[in-house]
Amino acid sequence: MKKIKLIIVLSLMCITGIYAQQNFSGYWMRITDTSQFNIDVTQIGDSIKGGICAVIHNGDFIDCYMNEITDEDILDGMSPYSIKGTVSGNIAIVDFFSSYAWGWGKATITKISDTQIKWEITVEPSGGTCFIPSESVLTNQTEE
Repeated sequence: MKKIKLIIVLSLMCITGIYAQQNFSGYWMRITDTSQFNIDVTQIGDSIKGGICAVIHNGDFIDCYMNEITDEDILDGMSPYSIKGTVSGNIAIVDFFSSYAWGWGKATITKISDTQIKWEITVEPSGGTCFIPSESVLTNQTEE
């Protein structure tokens, strides 16, 4: 009897969307008086990819890979994306590239709601100083 109740509860949770896959596609942004942080991603299935850009201290430091990639870089084996990873439920586990540190790091992106995500670096990029925020809540700027 307990197994039947458990199966019913799990089925209802799936039907109501508790375990539903979230869609992270969009243009996400956080702006303060002195900085701006953008994530522009596309999700296909459980795969996520896109670009990241941080402008810090009124433009003194720009950690922005999305505009720096060239066709020659791609031919040399570099990824055309500065964020790539996988989605499971409301969490995306991603690798990201810091153009300032010139290295890859790891982060989680948590879908808070349809209008907000939370970015958290879990492993700093190798190579040097990174100006991408270690933690930030961003708002969806995608036009409907």
